[in-house]
Parts: sequence; C-alpha cells; structure tokens
Amino acid sequence: MQQSSTSTLLNDNIAAAMEQLGGIDDALANAISLAAHTIAQQLIAGHKLYILASTEQRPLAQLFCDSLVHRNAADRPPMPIVLLNECLLSKGEAVSSSESSFRHAQALLEAGDTLLVIGHYDDDLLPFTTDDFAKARQLTAICLQPGISSTSKAELTHTIPLSLEITSIARIHEITLFILNCLSAMIDQAVFSGH
Repeated sequence: MQQSSTSTLLNDNIAAAMEQLGGIDDALANAISLAAHTIAQQLIAGHKLYILASTEQRPLAQLFCDSLVHRNAADRPPMPIVLLNECLLSKGEAVSSSESSFRHAQALLEAGDTLLVIGHYDDDLLPFTTDDFAKARQLTAICLQPGISSTSKAELTHTIPLSLEITSIARIHEITLFILNCLSAMIDQAVFSGH
C-alpha cells in the first residue's frame, strides 16, 4: 500500500514539473518511465549502469550518478553505477571517429548492463552508433540528446531514445537535468521500494 501511494505521489510530482516546464510531450514522459523501469530491472538483476556523456553534459551526469550512489547512504548499499571517464566527441569533431567515444565502454560493459548516453548536440549518428554498440554487446542503451527524429527512433532496436525537441542550450541543460532527476527518483523508488 505504501509503495503505491509513493509511486502515485512521484508520478504526480513529475507530471506537475513537466507541466511547469512546458513543451514536454507525453511520448517523452513515457520514454522516461520506460528508461527508468529498464535501468531499475537491470540493477535488480545484478547488472551495472554505465554513463557516457558529452563534455557539456558531464556535470549533469555526475550529479545523476552521485544522487543514485549516495542517496540514503546510511540506510542501504550504493547502486552499481559508473560514470565513464571518457567523453563523447564534441560537435565539429570527425564523425568517423565517434566510435572511439565508446572505448572505455567496450572494455567494461558486459551483456545485460545498461549504457546511458547523454549527448549535447543534434548528432544524427549518435543514436545509431549507440544502438549498434548495444546490439553487439547484448545490452540496453538509453540515448538522451536533442533532435532524435521519429524515423531514427523507429529504427533503434536496443536503444531507448529520449529526444529533446529543443535547441536553446540553456533549455537543453534544464530539461536534461529534469529528466535525470526523474530517472534518479524513479530508479531509486523501484530498486529500494522496500527500504
């Protein structure tokens, strides 16, 4: 009974925040819920979450990681979450070398793990590079970045796309932080609902 009321309260708070932020559609809300559920299930099954972020989004990724690792630290164990030291390539760097952004991930990720990729620019290849990597490694990936087209979304088989339909840099950071906070709260609640 407690879990249901906590879940309802969390969903109500997320809905209220989405309404206040404006411009966030239901498809994104559903994708956030799916991503949180997927990550939580993989963590419960004993797998790890790895995070790979662009240089611009790395501070937000660090906050997300710290939130999940250190939340209620006195009452429960930390979650197995790793922020990879490598950063995604910045806009303007050679697209052909985008695979090199996954070098640390190649060395560490195992089948069943989850990779959260947080991009900053509208990079048409990033969702596909992420999906190919996830498919080859037998893992699930989540790609959070601006401008993932609906055509691209339909072609992704191992990646949950969280597309930001905005172009303002400040707004990208604001919505990314909101999404990461939602994911953090939802994952925490799903994994530790009995605590």
